[in-house]
Amino acid sequence: MKTSATDAPPAAPQRDSTIAVRFAFAGILLWTLTLALVWSHQRLMWNDEFLSFYTDSLPTAQQVIHVQRYTPISLDPPTYHLLSHFSMKLLGPGPIALRMPALAGFLLLQVSLFALLRRVSTARAALFGMALPVLTASFRFAVEGRPYAWLLGLYALALFCWLSAAGRPGYTSSLARRLSLVGLFCAIALAITSHYFGLLILVPLLPAELIRTVRRRTVDWPMIATMAAGASALALVMFFKQGLVPYRQHYYINFVSLHAISRGYRDLFLQDGRASNAMQRLFALAMLAAALWIAFRLRGKRSELSKATSAMLGFGIALIALAMLPIFGYLVGRFVTHTMEVRYVVASLIPFIIALAVASGKPFRSRPVFLLAMSVTVFLATASVYSRIRNERDHAATVRARLQPSASVIARLRSNPAEHLYVQSTGELFLDAYYAPTQVPADRLAVIYDRPAEVSILGNDTDAVTAENASHFLPFATVRYQDFKAQPMPLLVNKETSGMDWIGKDLNLQHVPEYVVGDALASHIVQVDFRNVPNAAAAVR
Repeated sequence: MKTSATDAPPAAPQRDSTIAVRFAFAGILLWTLTLALVWSHQRLMWNDEFLSFYTDSLPTAQQVIHVQRYTPISLDPPTYHLLSHFSMKLLGPGPIALRMPALAGFLLLQVSLFALLRRVSTARAALFGMALPVLTASFRFAVEGRPYAWLLGLYALALFCWLSAAGRPGYTSSLARRLSLVGLFCAIALAITSHYFGLLILVPLLPAELIRTVRRRTVDWPMIATMAAGASALALVMFFKQGLVPYRQHYYINFVSLHAISRGYRDLFLQDGRASNAMQRLFALAMLAAALWIAFRLRGKRSELSKATSAMLGFGIALIALAMLPIFGYLVGRFVTHTMEVRYVVASLIPFIIALAVASGKPFRSRPVFLLAMSVTVFLATASVYSRIRNERDHAATVRARLQPSASVIARLRSNPAEHLYVQSTGELFLDAYYAPTQVPADRLAVIYDRPAEVSILGNDTDAVTAENASHFLPFATVRYQDFKAQPMPLLVNKETSGMDWIGKDLNLQHVPEYVVGDALASHIVQVDFRNVPNAAAAVR
């Protein structure tokens, strides 16, 4: 079968397959794995992870799928939850097992970056590129039991598989091309069924293939079929839309502003946006300068671009589209889903890593320069992660200490074995139930919910819907607010600074007397006296 000049495989740079490169490759993966496991061991789970944990630790995969379809508390399609479920089946339920698929996704990102960069640049640039993500704030997703690091790996895998398959258009029967197409299908299908914004994985692939098709003047039907088959996984996701309906009307995020775009770029490199305004402005200027520099460099390379193969030209378009992912995420969130978190578009990190690594290819011809750059990168990343580990350790120690109950609370619980401690949100319930000391058993905790009251006071009923759904498959007690107020003197965990103190605000409006019993669960435990409050059991409207 004859092919045109633009169909020929891209001229790959000389590859270095020495033992040193292989050892360095394995060493970077081991270094990443070690940092992530140590960090994960020190890090407490937080609310979103608890939602995944209590879903994914159900006894069977069928139960996980049923919950995600009808009564979800973690609002994702099923694939990532099933991975976490099987991880906990293998390693036992806990934070490490919950986070293992995320860590696997981050390692997949590194492996895919290495393979990509070896194809378009040098082995040294590839090693540098696979180490760089650890230096960014996005590394935190590797130690978080949520699908974002997993998506990072799938996006990078999709790019590599597309480029590998596109670079071999004249060899449709080759094993390498067939494996690349299988990998592309898996990456697309898994991304779409792992997160509702996973469909954005098509953002870099579609324009890349369009440009390649125009350049070649012929359609690569196996490639098109592979991408269409992967995208068809969206039909599977539709079966899980029913569980989202109760959350839609009063979700805690119901408007997506343009700031989501700038935050999408900022949070790739600045830890959760925890930087001064001056630092954030400086970062924005640096990003703008980098974009202008790239545009200036491309302006002078028109002749080189005209000679580029269709695959490499498409790959460049894919990187540009992927770098614009926060913009596409904003458009989807603003006009389709009406909700968006900037972590949904974390894959826009990939083109920046690739661009920096490729730009380093020429300087890295000097071995001392390469070794210096790698040493500085590893040192800075290790120091940054070590600092975070220390912060996590100190935070965990503080939380555990504040959870300890005072003697008066212990005495009260012992004297009233059937009495509950009522909390105001599922986030508090899950944290307290998992990490609370043995003196406060989890079966003594109950969460209060009331949709109209939470909408009236908080502006959303997300937590109330979560509590209602959790009552269908979790052992924790859930109590309606009016039933709580029907009791004469119940005990309330009064976390006034939690941001979910809707009950405390309502009690203050009604001038309900409260008496401090003691301290526990990082809060005052108060006894609420409804005996002399008229119509106390009436729900807030």
